[in-house]
Amino acid sequence: MVVDGAEYELDCLVVATGFDQDADFTDRIGFDIAGVGGQRLSEKWKDGPLTLHAVVTSGFPNFFMRVTRDYQGTSGVNLVHTLEEANIHFATVIAELEQRGVIGDPTPEAELEYVRSIMGGRHVLVGSGDFLQNCTPGYYNYEGRTQDKSELYANYPGTAMSFFRMLRQWREGGELSGLRLTPAPVGLRAGPQQVERGVQGGLEVRDPAGGHQDGHPALDGRQ
Repeated sequence: MVVDGAEYELDCLVVATGFDQDADFTDRIGFDIAGVGGQRLSEKWKDGPLTLHAVVTSGFPNFFMRVTRDYQGTSGVNLVHTLEEANIHFATVIAELEQRGVIGDPTPEAELEYVRSIMGGRHVLVGSGDFLQNCTPGYYNYEGRTQDKSELYANYPGTAMSFFRMLRQWREGGELSGLRLTPAPVGLRAGPQQVERGVQGGLEVRDPAGGHQDGHPALDGRQ
């Protein structure tokens, strides 16, 4: 093969189409979903992702995301396993919401707490950032331009297995902690109404007429 006038002897040539690793999440999924009050996900995430457990985001009820690396989730060496764990999580939570006859939306407070835990543990994965910045340009350091990405683009500070374990323990807790539960419209309920207005089992349940808190607190004191 000849490149720029230089000839290279090859035993094998792998041709790949590549992908845009710097694309925003909404560009990757092909649409920009509108949440409560008409806010677009791209607007909320203009400075970086804000999630609860990397699978839901406040202001977008019943919207479950299978995000890629650096969206506050995990990167496992086995993609099929990662997909399986995500699907188990989605199916379990959706089934529970249907059984209770409610819509789930992360509270801004729960989201902020999780995001701060990601930010606080970021140094465990990347340290000061010098290693990735000085490493050979590639997939894991945004082609050597780590400084161009918000610090919100980070993974769960632990192994993939510890991330899956965290999700499982949250599910087994049975309280759907961190989700604001609002009675679903009657036509969308899977069964008899099982949740009344008020607080049951530690869960906050709000009347739709009571409105919804939009926006997200500023991430003060980012490290």
